[in-house]
Amino acid sequence: MADLPHALPAGVLDALRIHREQRTAAVRRVIEQTTPEDDPEQARKALSVDLRAAVIRGEVDAGGLADVLAEYVARDRDGA
Repeated sequence: MADLPHALPAGVLDALRIHREQRTAAVRRVIEQTTPEDDPEQARKALSVDLRAAVIRGEVDAGGLADVLAEYVARDRDGA
């Protein structure tokens, strides 16, 4: 792997943080807008369809989805 610079140019970390926040916010919006179902299997299917549509429209990217899913997995593992 190539050596990374010891310091990034000013503002790069802030830009990366803002980009991450924007992409995870997009995923959270889709999750919140998905109509909750009484049946967990139906809820999973509805969320899957909504997230897939958001990816196709370019509103959600794989990185944001991975970040949010990692948060849910960690929360579930910790029992929260």
